[in-house]
Parts: sequence; structure tokens; C-alpha cells
Amino acid sequence: MSGVATGGDVAVGQTIIEMGEAVNALQAETALLQWQVDSLGLVVARQDTVIRQLAGMAGVPVPVR
Repeated sequence: MSGVATGGDVAVGQTIIEMGEAVNALQAETALLQWQVDSLGLVVARQDTVIRQLAGMAGVPVPVR
């Protein structure tokens, strides 16, 4: 075996690099999506609290989940 890379070796290496970059991009997108889901959960919790408070002031029963 010589120490010289063949065209196939270079292509495989480039593919591995591109796959790594794609995985990194997916991880970043997943982190962003998780942050958005968590943020929406907080908004829903706040809205739920406000609705329950308004319903309580109006004397309207609110079912417990």
C-alpha cells in the first residue's frame, strides 16, 4: 500500500465531512426547535393561569385537567 490517497478515498473523506456538517446542522435545528417548544409551553402555562384567574373572578367553574 502506498501512502497516496486515491480518488475514491478523497470522495469518501469528503462525504464523511459533509455528513458531519449535516449532523451538526440537524443538532442546531433540533436545539432551536426544542427552545421554541419550551417557550410555547411557558406561554400556554401563563395563558392558562390568566384564564383560570379571570374565570375565578367571574365565578365560572373551570375543569381541572
